[in-house]
Amino acid sequence: MKPIRGGNRDTGKALAAIEKPKPARLQLNIHPDLHKLLKTVCFNNEVEMSDIVLEGVRDYLLRAGVNPDDLSAVWWMKPKDW
Repeated sequence: MKPIRGGNRDTGKALAAIEKPKPARLQLNIHPDLHKLLKTVCFNNEVEMSDIVLEGVRDYLLRAGVNPDDLSAVWWMKPKDW
């Protein structure tokens, strides 16, 4: 492909200066302590990730005083009125 001659030389600089779109990020409203815990975990695969996250959330909720019976109801997607 031949380069176009006589074009504006600043066009390349202008195109390079355009900011590329940033990837979308998932925003979760979670407690800062739980966020700190999840940031420190290194995941190897999807199964391990979900197990570690669920265990971390479960432990955090139990430490926060949530009744274990209520916690199991949430895990089975049948939340009780707390």
